[in-house]
Amino acid sequence: LNIVDLSSTAAKDILRSEIGNDRYNLIVEETKLEPVTLSTYATELSNALNEASLSSQILRQALYNNGFRSDFDLVAHNDAGFIEVTTRYFLDMMNSPQNPINKTMLERTSAAYLIIYLVNQLFLPNNDIIELAWLEREFYLTDRSKFDGILFKVGNKSIAPVIIEFSGGINDKTSSRKNSNDIEKLYRNMAKIMKDTDTDQMFCMRCYGLNIYFEKLHKYDDVMYRSITANIEIPNTPRKL
Repeated sequence: LNIVDLSSTAAKDILRSEIGNDRYNLIVEETKLEPVTLSTYATELSNALNEASLSSQILRQALYNNGFRSDFDLVAHNDAGFIEVTTRYFLDMMNSPQNPINKTMLERTSAAYLIIYLVNQLFLPNNDIIELAWLEREFYLTDRSKFDGILFKVGNKSIAPVIIEFSGGINDKTSSRKNSNDIEKLYRNMAKIMKDTDTDQMFCMRCYGLNIYFEKLHKYDDVMYRSITANIEIPNTPRKL
């Protein structure tokens, strides 16, 4: 695919040896995402949860003592809202008679519990701009390839900044080959979309095992670079939460 993988230590070492430190540092700087500053509300809530003992009951107390405030605003406090809802969601699963995350789930079942739920919640404050479409969706620039999810611009399905793949379920022994094939599918299609729309970056999400990856393909000086901007491990214990 002629894509330099900046998520690979080996690929980064080779790139640095070929172009030198100064050029390498420039590429890393140009292809990285700008950091996001959390709201004061989200920072205080996150700190309270981090400082709580690793007990689901104590974590729940910290959540309610520091979150779900009466002055909550979905847009202004979207980061805190995501922390509140997802923390409660995972605590409820951990406390349920049979924690679903510890069981074997096939691809679409696990997607309904995890990536679909989380991504819907993540973009809820922006659903006047972003429309989420799930399960066997097509985009007109990808030769009728079907994706597990696509993020469209509201009112214009010719603009799709994010495509999504579910690479297997949970504890179902999905092969690494399936994961590799999905990565290749995502990046092959992102490269085509970027070329046809003359844009310099596009994003994808994928779920493999107990991890959700948020990734970016960035074009800089006519070279494509892959980077993993975030990796969320799905928590199945209070310690991981």
